[in-house]
Amino acid sequence: MYEKFEVFENFFSYKRERGGKPARHKYIFRFILLFITLIFLYECSGGIPDDILASASSPTLRPNKFPDETPTERIYYDGMAVLTFRYTKEDIGNIPEEEWGNVEIRFHIEAVDSEHGNPADNVVNGNYTALVNGTIQTIPRPVGRLSYYTTTLSPGQKEVSVEYIASDVSGVYKIVGEAYYRGELKGKKDVVVEVKIPDLVEFSRVGYDSSNNMIWRFGGETQFHTRNNYVQQRVGLALANLLNKIKSVYAENNQGDNGFIVRITDASLPWGGMFWIGYTKNENLTIQRVDGYGNYYDITYRAGIDNRIYAPPHREHRDGRHIDISVYSDDGNGGIDMSRHLEEGDLRDAIMESGGYFSVYDEITHYHLTCSLGENYYY
Repeated sequence: MYEKFEVFENFFSYKRERGGKPARHKYIFRFILLFITLIFLYECSGGIPDDILASASSPTLRPNKFPDETPTERIYYDGMAVLTFRYTKEDIGNIPEEEWGNVEIRFHIEAVDSEHGNPADNVVNGNYTALVNGTIQTIPRPVGRLSYYTTTLSPGQKEVSVEYIASDVSGVYKIVGEAYYRGELKGKKDVVVEVKIPDLVEFSRVGYDSSNNMIWRFGGETQFHTRNNYVQQRVGLALANLLNKIKSVYAENNQGDNGFIVRITDASLPWGGMFWIGYTKNENLTIQRVDGYGNYYDITYRAGIDNRIYAPPHREHRDGRHIDISVYSDDGNGGIDMSRHLEEGDLRDAIMESGGYFSVYDEITHYHLTCSLGENYYY
C-alpha cells in the first residue's frame, strides 16, 4: 500500500549541501517524523484514515478496434486498464460497517469530451439519427465497456476494481461507481480516462516553397470533423518531403507546369481512433455495440438516409499513418482544379525519389498512402 503515498518519494535519495557535505540526515529526520505521525494516526483512529487513501489514477488508453467493416475485433494490451475505486464511510452515507453487505456498487461509463473542450474533435453536434434496436433514435456514442457493471461490498471492504476496455472512438470518458444502499443512492466515485493515440502532431494545412508557391493544401474538413490533419511526427516529416517531390515530378512530366498543388483530403483526427465521417451509403450497415450501462444494442444505418457517424467508410486513418491525396490539383482556394491530374506513375516516382516510405492504393478519386515509418497501432 505504501507505494501509493507520494510523500514517500525521494526519501531515500539525497543531495549534497554547499561545501560537499551530505544532506542525508535531513531526509532521515523527515522520515522519522512522518513515521511517528503515521503511528499516531494509526493508534488514534484504529488504522490509517480513509482520506489518506489515494484515489484511482487517470490512465491514457489506446483506442481499440471493434467490428464495423473490419473482419475481427481487437482489444489491445494498452487499450484496457484495471481501475480501483476506494470508498470511505462518508462515500456510502455513513452506513454501519456490518451493513456494507447491503451496499451495491453500480458502474457506468459516460462520454465527457464537451467538458474538456472536445480535444479529440470527436463530439457530434446535431441530432443525427439511425435505427437503434429497430426504432429511430439519436446515434449513441460508443464508450467502451466494463468487465462487470454491479458488485456488492463486504463488511470492511474499501476497494473495488473493475476493468475498463476502451472505446474505438477516441475521447474523454468517465467511469462512475455509484454506491447504493438498499436501492438508495448514497454517493459515488469516478475516474476520468483519455482514449487516444499518443503524440499525434498537426500537419500544416497549407505549405509553400521558398518562392512562396503553394505546394499543398489540406482540405476534407466537414461539419463532423474539422481537424483531420494529424499524423505521427515521423510520418509528417516524410510527407512534407514527398509533397515537394510530387510538385517537382509533376512539373518535369508536364512541360514545366509548376501550378500543381497537392490536395490532401484526410489524415487522422487529433487523438486518432475511429474516423467517423458523416457519409451516407447505398446499403444498410448494422453494428452491435454496448452502451455505458452494459446493455447491448444494434444500430442500423439505413441506405441513403442515415449519416454514418462513429462508423465507416474509413477503416483506417486511425493512427496517423494514413493520408489521402486527391487525383486532381487544388485550385489554391480549397476547390478542385480538374485540368491538372496526378498520374499514379508520377506519384510512385515521387515516392521513390523521396525515400520510398509510402505505399499507394488507388481509390479512384484519391490515392490512399500508408507510411512505413509510422508505428502501426492497429496490427
